[in-house]
Amino acid sequence: ANTSVIALGVLLAPVTLGLGAPVTFAVIATVNLALTAAAWHFLYTRTLGAHRVAATLGAGLCAFAPGMVSQTNGHLHMTAQWLVPVMVWLVVRMLRSADTGRSGGPDRRGVVTSALGLAAVVTVQIFIGEEVLFLAAVTLLLVAVGYAAVRPELVRRAGTGFVAGLAIAAGMALAVLAYPLWFQFAGPHGVRGDPFDARFFSADLAGWVAFSPGSLAGSAGAARLGAGAAEQTTFLGWPLLLLAAGCTIWLARHPLAVVCAAAAVPLAALAAGPELAVNGTRT
Repeated sequence: ANTSVIALGVLLAPVTLGLGAPVTFAVIATVNLALTAAAWHFLYTRTLGAHRVAATLGAGLCAFAPGMVSQTNGHLHMTAQWLVPVMVWLVVRMLRSADTGRSGGPDRRGVVTSALGLAAVVTVQIFIGEEVLFLAAVTLLLVAVGYAAVRPELVRRAGTGFVAGLAIAAGMALAVLAYPLWFQFAGPHGVRGDPFDARFFSADLAGWVAFSPGSLAGSAGAARLGAGAAEQTTFLGWPLLLLAAGCTIWLARHPLAVVCAAAAVPLAALAAGPELAVNGTRT
C-alpha cells in the first residue's frame, strides 16, 4: 500500500497495456519532476509574488534536488509532488477570500470554491501518495499556527471563515474517502501496526551538515549517517543551511519567511525520530 500510485496507474493504463509497464514508469518518473517544478514556480510567482529568478531556483530545488532524483528511481509516490503547491495555493486563496478586511467584505464564494477544490486535490493525492499528503498537511499546520501567531489581526478578520472552509473541505473529502480508507486499514489484508522501523529511518543530526557520499564533496564515511543510498542523497550540506539562514535574516521583514524558517525546527525534530542520533551514535 505504501508505494501504490492508483490514480496514475489508472490514468496511464492505456500506455501500460500498449507499451508495457516500464514505459509507464519512465513517463511518470519524468512528468512527476517536470510538473512539480512547474507547479512550485507557478505558486512562487503568481501567489507569493516572488521574482522569476528566485522562483526558478526554488522550484528547481523542490523538483530536481538530489533526494528527488534519487527517489524517482523507485518511489514514484514520493516524487509525485505536483499537487502540493496546488494545495498551498487553495489554502492561501481560502484565507484571502475569508478576510473581512477586503474591500467589499469577504468573498464567501471564493471560500467555498477553494474548499471544494482542496477536497478534490486531497482526494486525488490519497490515490497518488499518502506519505506526501501527510507531510504536506503537517507542514501546513505548523506554518498556519506560526502565521497566526505573528498575524493575530488576520486571524480576527478571517479566522471564522477560514475554519468554516476547512470544515467544508474535510467533510467533502471524508465523504469520498471514508470507504477507501476503511478498506486500506481495516479491510482484507489491511496493514496492522508500523511495517517500518522509525529508528532506522530517522535523520542523524550530523547528516544535516554532511555532504552525500554520491556528491563531489562527499566522502564514503558519510554513508553511515543515512539509512540507505536514497536517504543519503537528502543530506543538505552546510553551505545550503548557511544560505537558508542568511535568506531568513535577509527576509526577516516578511512574516511568511520567518514562519517558514521557524516551522523547519519542529519538522527537523520530527525527522530525528524517537531517539536523537549524532554522528552515528544514539543518545
